[in-house]
Parts: sequence; C-alpha cells; structure tokens
Amino acid sequence: MAPLQESGVHGRGPQLLLQTMLGCLMRVLKLPEKKRFHRSVLQNEADFICSDNRSEHDLIAELPMFGGRATEPGKRLMNELCRSLHAGVRLATSDLEITFFKTPRAHWGIRGVCADEHHLPYEVHV
Repeated sequence: MAPLQESGVHGRGPQLLLQTMLGCLMRVLKLPEKKRFHRSVLQNEADFICSDNRSEHDLIAELPMFGGRATEPGKRLMNELCRSLHAGVRLATSDLEITFFKTPRAHWGIRGVCADEHHLPYEVHV
C-alpha cells in the first residue's frame, strides 16, 4: 500500500482527513457545508500503541451524533467513510475503526440551549 497522502494523519496534518470526513457527513447525513464541528486529537508517536495487525497509520474515528437516527443511515455513513478514507487519504481499511456515539438531543447543549429545544438549520432524521 502506498503511504498516506502528505496531509493525512498522525503528524502529517489533519486537513485532508477532516475534509474527507466532512464530505461523507454532507453526502450521507445531508449536513450543511458550513457545519464544521469536527476536531482531531492526534497522539504523539511515543504514546501511540497499536496491535501487531495495524500499521502506524491506525485511525480511530469517534463521531458524536444525536440519537434517534435509523440504523441504515449509520451503515451508509460507515461504508462511505471507509470508501472515501481509503480512496482519498489512502488509509487501509484494516487501519480504520469508526464508532458513533449517539446522545439524546435533550442531553446535548448547543450555545446554551438543549438541542431538542434548538431550531437546527438541517434535518437530523435523514
């Protein structure tokens, strides 16, 4: 497998990775382009421990989401993330783990308001 593109993960700059993931969220969950709420937390190489069946490019993507979405959009998003990260960032699917953390909207605060009381400019139940 070719190395990750220069702006990939783990010390190479997260921008391509984040842009690729945002594109998936926009395509599958119909999030607006301006909804940039993602962050990356990269490990120092000395703190990065992975199993023998992973490379140094191992990535764990944890995505917090509102609860209540059907199972199928999550599966579509999972497949799109795997496909796009492999094609766009050249990340081997064997180096990728994705987890969705679903939180009830009543337990999620947005700018001081519970999300279930907040008018969002996009549809949550896609």
